[in-house]
Amino acid sequence: MNRKIYLTATLLIVLLINSFQLFSQNLPADKFLLKTFDRIKNLPNYTCDVEVKVDVDFIKIGDRKGKLTFIQPDSVNYDIEGFALLPKEDPLSRLKDLNPKDYTIIEMEAEKYANSNCRNIKVIPNDIDADLILAQMCIDEQMNIRKVMLYTKKQGKLNFVIDYLNDKNPFFKTVTLLFDIKDMKVPAGMSGDLSKFSKKNDKKNTTTSGKIIINYSNYKTK
Repeated sequence: MNRKIYLTATLLIVLLINSFQLFSQNLPADKFLLKTFDRIKNLPNYTCDVEVKVDVDFIKIGDRKGKLTFIQPDSVNYDIEGFALLPKEDPLSRLKDLNPKDYTIIEMEAEKYANSNCRNIKVIPNDIDADLILAQMCIDEQMNIRKVMLYTKKQGKLNFVIDYLNDKNPFFKTVTLLFDIKDMKVPAGMSGDLSKFSKKNDKKNTTTSGKIIINYSNYKTK
C-alpha cells in the first residue's frame, strides 16, 4: 500500500513538472517574458554572503568577501571590506519593468545552457530615444534567466551569465559579468578605482576583457 502511494505521488510530481515545462514552452514570447519578470519581482527582500572574484588582465585585485542586502525593487547594498569592482545595481534590474508592448520581441533559435533547454528571446525598443538599445535573453523552462546580453546608451555593452541555487525561487548562486575595460576606466554601471591596482602597462588606448564572478550563499529573507 505504501509503495502504491509512493509511486502515485512520484507520478503526479513528474506530470506536474512536465506540464509546467510544456506550458512555459507553449506561451507566446511576450507572455513568457511577463511571467519570467513576475518571478523576479516576487522575490522577497534578503541578505546573503557574497564572494567577489575579479579577473582582469594587468589588474591584481584579491578576492573579497562580505554581505549583500537586497530590497525590492532594485536596491543593492554591498558591505565588503576593501576595494571590490562591483555592479552598482541588481544585474536584472533593467529587465524587471520591461513592458513587452513597448518593444519588438523576436524569438530566436533555442539553445542549451547547463543541460537546460532555453528560449532565446531578443527585445528591441520601439522608442528610438530609449536608453536600452537591445536585450537578448536565454530563459530556461523554469523561467530562470540564464544568460543576458544588454546594449544601452549609458552603460554600453553588458553580458552576464547566471546560475541559481534551485528552480523553486530565482535566488542567485553565481553571477558572472563579462565586460571590456578601456584605458583603465571602470565601465559605466560599476564602481571602483582601478589605478592603484594595475600592473605596469605601457600601452595606450588599451582595451581588455574583464570578468567578475560573484558567488552567493547563506540567504536570509526578510
